[in-house]
Amino acid sequence: LAQAQGQRSSSGDLGISRGMALKPLCCFLAVFPAAGALIGAQRAGWQPAPCSSLPPGEPCRTLYEYPQGSMFVGQCPVQSMENPEGCAAYFGDKPEAEKCPQLEGSKAEGVTFKLVCGGGCCPYLWAPDHHLAMDRHTVEESGFTVPQAAQAPPHCAGAKCFSPICPKGTSVGHVQGACCESCVAGR
Repeated sequence: LAQAQGQRSSSGDLGISRGMALKPLCCFLAVFPAAGALIGAQRAGWQPAPCSSLPPGEPCRTLYEYPQGSMFVGQCPVQSMENPEGCAAYFGDKPEAEKCPQLEGSKAEGVTFKLVCGGGCCPYLWAPDHHLAMDRHTVEESGFTVPQAAQAPPHCAGAKCFSPICPKGTSVGHVQGACCESCVAGR
């Protein structure tokens, strides 16, 4: 350490000068903060897309703005609420501190979630899908589904049924009002 700071060693040598020891460090810091800033901007510096650029049906989200000088989480602005009357009824006579949960931004897979207002009464934590990889696939046909029961009522349209494995003393059958066949006693 004494040599790296440019002080004399026990043999009287100056050793590595302070300037020489710091040059590689300066170059390292000059290069990597830029890379770090780029990664940080991609992970933590995101903003919700402007509402005017969203496709029809996509909810508009805006970053929640804390009251100046505070980390208190209050209600979303009235103009961002889809149902301000419903929010007013929900809030009722509650004190400000009880109207909305006091959430803090969290991280998942290195992505910072931020408080956004998106039509509801209170802000919620959110990150855009292109910053946080999520598996949102849907399976149309898995090979494990069976047709609905022939006696299924009309409200069952779209229901997925699976073949029941019945214990001894029961067999596959239908219970009135059910969408799918199930195990029924003694048939």
